[in-house]
Order: sequence, then C-alpha cells, then structure tokens
Amino acid sequence: MGSSLFYPDHIYKSDNFHPNNINSPTNFCFEVRTLRWVLNNTSANDSPHKHDHYEIVWITKGSGILIADLSQYEINQNVIFWISPGQIHQLIADEKAEGYVFSFRSEFLFFSNNASKEEYSINTFSSFSTLILARIEDGLIDEMEEIALKIIHEFENYLLLRAEILRGLFKVFLIYLMRQWQSPDSSSLQPANSQLVEKFFNLIDKSFTTVKKVKDYARRLDITPNYLNKIVKTVSGFHASYHIQQRIILEAKRLAIYSESSMKEVAYKLGFEDPAHFSKFFKNVSGVTFTDFRRNSKIENTSQRDGGIRACAA
Repeated sequence: MGSSLFYPDHIYKSDNFHPNNINSPTNFCFEVRTLRWVLNNTSANDSPHKHDHYEIVWITKGSGILIADLSQYEINQNVIFWISPGQIHQLIADEKAEGYVFSFRSEFLFFSNNASKEEYSINTFSSFSTLILARIEDGLIDEMEEIALKIIHEFENYLLLRAEILRGLFKVFLIYLMRQWQSPDSSSLQPANSQLVEKFFNLIDKSFTTVKKVKDYARRLDITPNYLNKIVKTVSGFHASYHIQQRIILEAKRLAIYSESSMKEVAYKLGFEDPAHFSKFFKNVSGVTFTDFRRNSKIENTSQRDGGIRACAA
C-alpha cells in the first residue's frame, strides 16, 4: 500500500514480479500456480508475511488454517479467500491440500483505457483492504475450475496474445466471485457513489498516518465533509470517520503483534505526536488498552502452531 510504515525483517515480503515491465511477454503482473506447486516449490515459511500485490487462493481439496492480520480461520474444501496488498497473513495447509493461487496487480486487469462496467466493478471490489473469504457455491464449482484450468494452461504456454487471453479469462473468474460476494443491495448503488467511496478508501490507505480528519479527506476529494459522510454511509453502512479510525487501529494492532516497537514508537509511526493521545484513542476505538491487547495476542499466538500441517508462502 502507499503507507511508509515498515515492519521488522521477520515479516517476510514476497515480490515475485515487477510491474514496471508490464508489456513483457513473460512478466505482466500476473501469475497462477496450483497450490501443490506452491507447496512443493516455495520454501516453507513459518512466519506471517505480506505482499505488495493481490492474491486469491482457492482450496479445492484438503484443509488448513489461514491467519490474516488479527484473526485465524479454518479453511476447507472449496473455500476461497482474497488477500490485499499489505495484509499480513499465513496459510498453513495440510499435506493433502490442493487448489489454485492467483497473484496479480491491478494494472494487469486495467491495461486497457476502455474499462467496461464489469471491469470497473472488479476495480471497486479489489479496493478494500480487508480479507474477503467465502465458500464457492456447489453449482459453480465445475465452471470455475474449468476456467482456472484454462488460465493455467494459457499461463504455461507462451502463445500469441497470451496476456490478453489470460486477462479475459481471469476477469470472467473474478465476475463469478463477485456474483457470490455481492450484497443484495449493491446492484442498486450508483456507479459514481461507488467510485467516490473507492477513492476515499484508497486515500485512507495512502494517508492514514498523516491525515485523520474527514474534512481533510473531503477537501482532497473536492467535496464537502457532509456529502462524503452521506455517500460513505450509504455504500458501506458506516460513516467516513469509522473507516479512518479502523484503518489506524488495524495498523496499530499489526505493529503490536508483529513488531517489538514500544507503544510510544507505534504512536509516532502512526502520526500521533502525543503517545498519551494514541493510548486513549486505541482504548476508545478497540475497547482494550494497547498493552493488554499486545499481551493477550502474544499469549494466543503461542497456541496457534500445529506440527501436522505445513506452512505455505501464499
């Protein structure tokens, strides 16, 4: 993401492709592998890690545990999850696990300037920085797996217009996901409103350490604070200030769990000049003190390992 925050060395950062070379026939910000290939060809990683690209993992067989930011999820057959850039995560899969891992950057999807309505929807869909997790509907499994296999076949064969075919197939795959994850009321949202909220969320991700007031985000978006609050509430169900606060708290909790920084250091990294102000903010928003949260989280983390399953650097 756009934040300038840093994490200690034990937070592994994967960067397997380079977006500046998007026109290269072998490197265009997209990769797909079977989960078995990833397990067999990637060094087992016992620590949580993060990427600077999006990742979709579909478990077709087997089971495991997904640790994403501050939560732990049981993963089993035909569960699919979406990891956004900057999310600290770890997939611990059993030896029988099979599936697909798609890694990509947004520029792969939007290489063309003539974005369709479906392409725009995918862009909006991918702008949220929270984990998206769901089970594939039984009636769609065969169709989606057929598309996934076609994507792998095209990815592994360097034929004419390979990137264009991969882009088209992958968009179809994403649309199938959107149909399952889309809320019943989302189709009634005005595209302009969704676009505004997308810009707002992107601004938060880039600026939450320095910009913390709704009025400042509204000024950057060239609208009034009241209008921003109204649109964000309509689209997301929460006021703009809620999303700003939650993004700050998420980063604070990440640093509490995955770094050795003191509360004072975390406060400064997040743009708080007064550590006491940060301490009060953390307690008011999260309902627990920073110190108690860190202590409780480290106690929980000691019981999360299970030697019977294997870490996957997904």
